[in-house]
Amino acid sequence: MNTRGKRLVQMALKRSLPEEVDSDSEVDDSDLDPDFDPALEHPKKIKSYFGPEDLLLDISKVHNETTPTNPSTSSLNDKPVVSHLGDLPEVSSLVANNNEDATELYLRDMLEAALQSVFEIVENPNKKMKRLRKEKEKVRRNLESHKLLPPCLESCRKHCSTKIDEYSRQKILESFWKLNFSQRRLYLTAYVKEENVKTRTTQGNFSKRTSTLKYYLPQYGEDSRSELRVCKTMFLHTLGQRNDSIITQHLKARRRIDSNVEIKDRRGESARRSAQIQKAMTDTVIENHVNSFHPYVSHYKLDHAPLRRYLSPEINISLMWRDFCTSRQKISYEKYRQVVDKLNIGFDHPSQDDCGVCSKYSIHNGETAVDLSHNPAACETCIKHNVHKTHYTSTRRAYKEDKDRDWQRGIEIYTVDLQKVLLLPKMTTKESFFIPRLVTFNETFAPLHKDDNKCYVWHEATRGRNAPDIASTFYHVIKNSNPNVMSFIFWMDNCSAQNKNWTLYTMFACLVNADWGPENIIVKYFEPGHSFMKADSVHGQIGREWRKRKQILDVNDFVDVINASSKKNKPIVMRHSDFYPFIDGSKQRRKNISGEVNIPLLDQIKIAEFRKGSRSLFYKTSFDETEYAEANFLKSKFDINQQPVAYSNDRGINTAKNKK
Repeated sequence: MNTRGKRLVQMALKRSLPEEVDSDSEVDDSDLDPDFDPALEHPKKIKSYFGPEDLLLDISKVHNETTPTNPSTSSLNDKPVVSHLGDLPEVSSLVANNNEDATELYLRDMLEAALQSVFEIVENPNKKMKRLRKEKEKVRRNLESHKLLPPCLESCRKHCSTKIDEYSRQKILESFWKLNFSQRRLYLTAYVKEENVKTRTTQGNFSKRTSTLKYYLPQYGEDSRSELRVCKTMFLHTLGQRNDSIITQHLKARRRIDSNVEIKDRRGESARRSAQIQKAMTDTVIENHVNSFHPYVSHYKLDHAPLRRYLSPEINISLMWRDFCTSRQKISYEKYRQVVDKLNIGFDHPSQDDCGVCSKYSIHNGETAVDLSHNPAACETCIKHNVHKTHYTSTRRAYKEDKDRDWQRGIEIYTVDLQKVLLLPKMTTKESFFIPRLVTFNETFAPLHKDDNKCYVWHEATRGRNAPDIASTFYHVIKNSNPNVMSFIFWMDNCSAQNKNWTLYTMFACLVNADWGPENIIVKYFEPGHSFMKADSVHGQIGREWRKRKQILDVNDFVDVINASSKKNKPIVMRHSDFYPFIDGSKQRRKNISGEVNIPLLDQIKIAEFRKGSRSLFYKTSFDETEYAEANFLKSKFDINQQPVAYSNDRGINTAKNKK
């Protein structure tokens, strides 16, 4: 062995010392001084004084070198060498077959093991040993339970026993069981090859196998690695297997999936993993079932319970659970209830969502519950509530029909609402709470179909929120829509300042009579106190994103909030040129000769329609009515064909507020 080989072997042996040694010399001189203790003299790490080129050991050169003839002078016979390499077979057991070849192979394997030890020390000096001990323990158990079995018989047609010696078989056995589960599967994929049957010895209509297996073992040469074809018995016995179950299991797994995909070891976790997957799948099915009842976010309770959603009080968990067991699968009531609780679903309207009529009736009903003389048919409160209930029930039914209806092309239907004012900038510093802030507005047009939600954003320095300003957003939506849209339907609440006023109605009458205008515009109003709609859900999304942000400085930051709240929310920033000074063109309400009023009160209107070619207002006072009433509400001198002129500049901020 040359000097470099000795040096590598001796450095590998230093792993057995109590402490890693940092030596100034290239060769340890402990064999010259019996009293020398490296751990006491040099309690440091081994020094990496050799480079990567020194670690590259040319095995072919070592293989061609002549082995020492004097065993007493060879370092291979020293006890530390044999004890450190551990699992390698004894040289004496191989000398009987071929003394020279066995010695060279043993020398080669010993140097490979030494080189591997050096790499581990140099590359990972601080590597945790606990995991290595567990891996070595697994390898030891595998080798103890899988011993090398006798080769195939001499009558084997492939004469396998003459092609491969016992040492090579032992080496293959050890290398195979030192691999992990996935690596062993890849090993079998490489050396067990499945091929189609080429020749059939008999003919018949009965089923025959279509493939055959060929077995190979690795053969290590001086310059390259090749494969040696062997019989099935030799292959299995070399791997310590008495039957072909390992091959059968591997082939079944390989045929189920792509053979190039690594097969992971799922033993010991399959039951737990299956239970986790089954639980996740069941929870997903239950969540989809709960969401099919369309729980909604309370627009009026976003600050107090922003993440809670509500279902109608007519629904309860028992009804939902029974429906799930009937339509999906049978599960326990407790399991279903846990998922509903996780989704944070409530089954009652928040108190803020109750309108004044309902709240008054609730108190009145509690007071008269024990009054036997109470007559609901003659009670003014009860009569008013019954009429109110009839209106909001029919309104909600009509809204649901519009929501579920498959609208044809050429019709756009929106829910419209103005979000509560937001103050900018939003900051967490103490000083920001005492300075005047900019009022920001967001008028949302949320379609009942799957199109994007339009959020029209502006601030008080541009315009305000009076009737002409809100009417300008409707004008912008209609004018910038697809030219093929011939009809618009808007669902809104009863806010008279923004959604239910004669200025807005005048603007609608002008739009439908314009050359580019639609054929008709329909406005539908919710019953007061029961006006939850899709636009409120959009405001809930924006509100949640608003609360997440610690700092929102200007309108551009607010636009980012809207974009981040949902991919369907599309902000549109309004400039002064997008607003128009629309006017109220209606005439005063007067009675005719018979005493009838020619124009209805705004509170009475539930549905309003404007038609092309007409100056009239067509309206209904209830969703249960089938025919529209007509009212000529515009002044006779009002020019319905006049074109609006946009504002030329911003409104600006109040001087007193700006000084602060």
